[in-house]
Amino acid sequence: MDREDLAPKFVFKGAVTVTDSNPVVEEVQPGVFKVYSIEVQPSPMVKVVVAGETATCLLESYPSTVPVDIYLFGRLVFEAATVTDVGTSKTVYVSQAFVPLPTSVVVYLDGSNAVAVDGKTGQVIKRSTDHAEVIQAAIDEYVYGRVFIRTASYEISSTITIPPGTNGLELVGEGFGTHLFLADSVDASMISIGANSTRVRIADLRMSGNSANNTVGHAIKLEDNLDQCTFERLFISDFPSRGISYAGTAGVGNIVIRRCVIRALDAGIYLNYPHSTTTIDNCTIGNAVSDGEPYMTDAAVHLMNAREICISNTSVFCARYGINLEYSKNVKLVNVFPHVNKEAGIRLYDTEHCVLVNVVAYANGQDTATTSAGILLGGTSRYNVIRCCQLLNALGWFSTPFLDDCQKYGVLEGGTSDYNVIEGNVVIGNQVKQIDYVGINTVVRHNIGYVTENSGTATITAGTTSVTVSHGLATTPSKVLVTPLSDPGAYWYVANITSTSFDIVLSAAPAADVQFAWYAEV
Repeated sequence: MDREDLAPKFVFKGAVTVTDSNPVVEEVQPGVFKVYSIEVQPSPMVKVVVAGETATCLLESYPSTVPVDIYLFGRLVFEAATVTDVGTSKTVYVSQAFVPLPTSVVVYLDGSNAVAVDGKTGQVIKRSTDHAEVIQAAIDEYVYGRVFIRTASYEISSTITIPPGTNGLELVGEGFGTHLFLADSVDASMISIGANSTRVRIADLRMSGNSANNTVGHAIKLEDNLDQCTFERLFISDFPSRGISYAGTAGVGNIVIRRCVIRALDAGIYLNYPHSTTTIDNCTIGNAVSDGEPYMTDAAVHLMNAREICISNTSVFCARYGINLEYSKNVKLVNVFPHVNKEAGIRLYDTEHCVLVNVVAYANGQDTATTSAGILLGGTSRYNVIRCCQLLNALGWFSTPFLDDCQKYGVLEGGTSDYNVIEGNVVIGNQVKQIDYVGINTVVRHNIGYVTENSGTATITAGTTSVTVSHGLATTPSKVLVTPLSDPGAYWYVANITSTSFDIVLSAAPAADVQFAWYAEV
């Protein structure tokens, strides 16, 4: 890192703000840096000497186990740094630090005016009461770099546009204290990312959509052919349309959405033709119905024509569907928690080669007029795997306004779906049936709560010719095997196979009891 690249303000986040005319950062060994201009007093105090003035802060604020963000004039010099040592020669050592892009422009609020200043020179780029106009000017000033928006509430009266073909721009706040809220009657998206943009990152913002005074508008609208764009640590709420939306047909790839909270009237995340290892991770997506918000009219996450997507460690709730996958292939859902949705927790329609693992789906079907399921396969869904999932009602878990005994099926396979694998799941307490399927080639086995294999013994007593066996399976078995454990003296066969029992029959009554071993399989 060049000396001249360092701007003249030094901030230990959440602790003390100081200035220095000539700070120095040096990497003393791989992954370990030292930051000059900090003088140590007797523990536990650190004294920072700046231009003849002194500020102090507790060394205890920076234990080695807690990450520290170090800023220079709005630029995050070290993100999530670990302070490993505070030396005696004006040196602080940090390790495991991420060195991000330099801050090109800093935006802050001065009274009613938003102000954008150059991150290196401090020169004012734009000052206006139109906050969206100032943020737009900050973005337009550089095609590469970081626009850093300081903690304040900014009224957005028009769409903030990241121009088509942008490469490497970051729009970053200081966390949820950086609040962008949509003004009345804007009826447009808050942020739009132009087509063919690459490596755009939006992070650490709170975004509010003011749905009471806007009829349409997404928080973030994506255009065609975006690649390697990241959205993280966003709190998106109250938008009249969607949180993050792409509705084009050219597709978007390598999109990363992580550690976001998203609430909206229509859908939380809507992506058409996402591909190339797009990921959604560690997100909470759904409306606060218990606080008076409506259910999302679409899904919390709605993906269409998706390829090579992973959704993990994410909670989806209070929508029509938790996750809705349509016309998609090679999608993986891991550690996903769909609950209290109006219809299905997860809906797969015309999907192939999707894998659902460790899904916990409960109390879906809050609209009792629907055919609800923890996982619903429709259309022609084939070659999908559902494994190690918990699909159940949640008796006693919820109170008004939610129902806790409304999910009708654990897994429901319908339409012309076939060749799916439903294996090793726990399906308990669903109203109508734990698992129901139509595919003659679909494999259903080893599910707790839905018995597909059973075995035992039964005895035809002397002088009789048959015994009725209760097989204990979830439905009528397709295979029943019986083996006499002694000479029955006659031929035997199986008759009257039903959803609850079958008969073992001898052609002639034996003189002594005959025991049979039996095995039945759905």
